[in-house]
Amino acid sequence: PQTSQVFVQHEWISLHQQRMLWLPSEYRPTCTAVYGSVVFLGHSSGRTTFLKFHT
Repeated sequence: PQTSQVFVQHEWISLHQQRMLWLPSEYRPTCTAVYGSVVFLGHSSGRTTFLKFHT
């Protein structure tokens, strides 16, 4: 299986160990999932966010 190079760490989404996207407080997730290059963010409001990175 391929190892993901995308990570969600606190207020940052990192790609290849480099911080790529800072998440303002209103977009910081309560839960996350990463599948390949797709990041799923779940928010306390019930809203979800999906981001796809080209790696």
